[in-house]
Amino acid sequence: MQVDLIITLNEDSLGNLNSVVERLKNQGVAVSDVTTYGVIMGKGDSSLINKLSKDKEIESVIEDYYTQLPPPESEIQ
Repeated sequence: MQVDLIITLNEDSLGNLNSVVERLKNQGVAVSDVTTYGVIMGKGDSSLINKLSKDKEIESVIEDYYTQLPPPESEIQ
């Protein structure tokens, strides 16, 4: 199942940011945004979370969840 991912590099790997992004793309992550401080956002199969978490250059991999509050005028449930 495709999920939204937030991938954070460890501080020592910031100099390798471009090569890590290319490696993620080759592993099936559809990268949508990359920050200069080492946060990469994209989509990928949920099975990638455990695999990417074992990468020595990656500090964390989490699934991005979306929540939406109902409009203020809606009834309380």
